[in-house]
Amino acid sequence: MMRGWLAAVALAGAALVGCGGTEAEVDTEAPGSTSSALVTCSSTCSNGTTISCSGESCSASNGSYVQCDGTYKYCSTTPTSNCRLFTSTSDVSYDDACDSAIAQGIAYCSSYGGVKSQAPACLLNAEAPPYIASNRVCCNR
Repeated sequence: MMRGWLAAVALAGAALVGCGGTEAEVDTEAPGSTSSALVTCSSTCSNGTTISCSGESCSASNGSYVQCDGTYKYCSTTPTSNCRLFTSTSDVSYDDACDSAIAQGIAYCSSYGGVKSQAPACLLNAEAPPYIASNRVCCNR
């Protein structure tokens, strides 16, 4: 009888332990996936360009580099050329078209530190009205 009693107590104890306890944790992500936030770093280089990168971690040094997830991106040491060809037309004369093209270039470069260099003469693209003239201008930056 004692054996029956011990068996009943053991069975009841196992049933009680198996029926309660903590809930199972539910993994809401797909197997093998990870979650992370992307960050972006950028740096303004001395030549006026901007470099940037994105990753889980990043750092930057203005005028030098950006680094994302251990990969570095450096500012170029080659100066960028800010040269453009400005074209203008005139029904009056070639000189009027040329003066207008030069004025356009000077106005454009005013936002980039002024004119660095300019073609000594305009290119003539028409010998009769409308006169078309072009002038190449390079800005300081």
